[in-house]
Amino acid sequence: MYGITQTLNKEQFIKEFNAARPYHFSRAGLTMIFEYLEDYAWETHGNVEFDPVAICCDFEEHSIGEFCMHVDNIKHIDEADYDSFVEFTEAVKDSGIEIIGYDEDEDTVVTLSHSWV
Repeated sequence: MYGITQTLNKEQFIKEFNAARPYHFSRAGLTMIFEYLEDYAWETHGNVEFDPVAICCDFEEHSIGEFCMHVDNIKHIDEADYDSFVEFTEAVKDSGIEIIGYDEDEDTVVTLSHSWV
């Protein structure tokens, strides 16, 4: 499909997203999503449509505590069995959950929504 495109930098992406869907993701979460989409566009040599509703459907953000609880409930992987959070996230990725990124300082983890099923 052809049309007019506008390139958004990270700050514009966050501002435009928060104007359309305030309070859905934290600034740290939106930064991880922006970087993921930017990498995807680069790898595919294409553009990514800015669609806040689709982004809300495609990505999930959890506090680290919530994330660990969900992983334990769904995949039966207990964080206490690992020496570090990095080792835990590697085991989670191996189980099929796609982690876009995490920031321990901001207490947030972003995943692809469809990978939880």
